[in-house]
Amino acid sequence: MIMKKVIKLTESNLIKLVKKLTNEAMAPEPVFTPKSDFFVGGLFFKEGETSFNTSITNQIINDVANKVKSSIPTIQKFHKDSKFKLPQFIKLYVGTSSTGSFDRNKKIAQSRMNYLTDICVKAFQKYGIRADVAYKLVVQSYDEYTPSKIDRDFYDPSKVNPNSAERTAYIVIEPITTTGRGTENIGDVSGSLIDSSSYVNTVFFDLVDEEGILNAIKRLQTYSDITDLNKTMINARRGDLQSFLNSQLSDDPEERRMVANHLNSIAKRSGKGSIANIVGDNISIIIENKKVIKLTESDLKKIIEKVISEQTFGYEYPPIEQQMKKVKPDAGGKYCFSPQMAQRLKRESGLAHLVYKVKQGDVLSKLIQKNGGLANSIHSIEYGNDLCPEIKKGIIKTGNVIVFNTSPDTSTNM
Repeated sequence: MIMKKVIKLTESNLIKLVKKLTNEAMAPEPVFTPKSDFFVGGLFFKEGETSFNTSITNQIINDVANKVKSSIPTIQKFHKDSKFKLPQFIKLYVGTSSTGSFDRNKKIAQSRMNYLTDICVKAFQKYGIRADVAYKLVVQSYDEYTPSKIDRDFYDPSKVNPNSAERTAYIVIEPITTTGRGTENIGDVSGSLIDSSSYVNTVFFDLVDEEGILNAIKRLQTYSDITDLNKTMINARRGDLQSFLNSQLSDDPEERRMVANHLNSIAKRSGKGSIANIVGDNISIIIENKKVIKLTESDLKKIIEKVISEQTFGYEYPPIEQQMKKVKPDAGGKYCFSPQMAQRLKRESGLAHLVYKVKQGDVLSKLIQKNGGLANSIHSIEYGNDLCPEIKKGIIKTGNVIVFNTSPDTSTNM
C-alpha cells in the first residue's frame, strides 16, 4: 500500500499564494517623473507648410530621442505588463491659422500631426524600439485643431491676414520612470506609522508623533504604494489607512493637509486623479475597489503544487519552457527532452524541474546528487530526457541540455 505525504496548507500560505497567482504582489510601477523633467518643443510652420526639410527634421528627431532615452528602461519593463499600463507620456499639439476653408485647415492640421508622430516614432527607432510600441506612447491632441473663429458672414477668410501664432505645433514629453516601495519597504512604512501612533490622543494629552506619521507617509511613491499600505494596515488590525490617519491626526489640521497633498501628488504621478480630501476634521481617502478574482481548478492546482514545493523542498523553478530561453545547447549540442516531454513533466510534477547545460567534466551521478530531488535516479533522468537514450548508460554529452526532477520522493511503502 502506498501512502502519500500530507501537506498542510495554512490560511497564511493560501493568502500569499493567491496574491502571487493573481498578480497582487506589491511591486514598483511606471510613473511620471517630476515636473522639472518636462520637455516642450515648439515648432512654427509657414502658411500651408506641413513639414520641414531633412536637416531640421533630423535635428528634431535627435532632440526627441535624447528626451525619451531615460524612459526606455521603464518602457521595456512594462510594455507587456497586464497589471501596470504604460502612460502615454508624449503629447502632440498642432494648430492652423484662420485662412482657408474648414476642410483645408483640418487637412493641414492632420498632415502636421502625422509629421510630428512620424518624428516620435523615428526617435524611438534610434534605440531599436518597434514602431507599434512607440505609437502606444503618443497622444495626438486635437485641442488646437480649430483655428480662431472669425465672422465669415462679415470677413473674407482669404483676405484676412493669417495669425502666425496659430500655426504653432508642440511636442510635450513628460518622462516616465519605475518606482514603488515593494513588500518589505511597505512593511517598514506601516511599522513607522504604528510606532508613531498612540491610543492617547486628546486635546489635553497627546502622545502621537505627528512628524513621524507625516515622514512615513512621505516615503510612499506611487498609487500602488497607497493601496498596498492600506491593505497592510488592515492586516495589522489597525483599520484602513483613512481611519488610522483620522484617529491619529484628529487635532492636527496642518499634518492632515500635508498628508492629503502628498497622497494626491503620488496618485497623479501614477495617472490617477485626486484621491484625498479634507472633510471637516477628517481626511477622506478614496481607493479603487479591486475586481473579484475567480480561482479556477487550474489555479488551485498551481497553488497546491507551490505549497508542496515550498514545504518539502523549499523552492520552485520557472516553467521548463521559460528556462529554455536562457539555457540553450552549445553548437552541435541539443535539448535532450522533447516539447511533448516538457509538457508531460509539467503536468506530472509542476514546477519542480531544473533545466541544465552539461559542462566539461560533469558526471551524471554527481549531478543527480547535487541538483536532483530524492525521487531522481538514472532511470527517472532517462525518462525525462527522451531524446538522449545514451543517458540510460550514464552517458551525458558536453553542450547538451538536460532536465532534472527536483521534487522529493513523497511516497512511503506500507
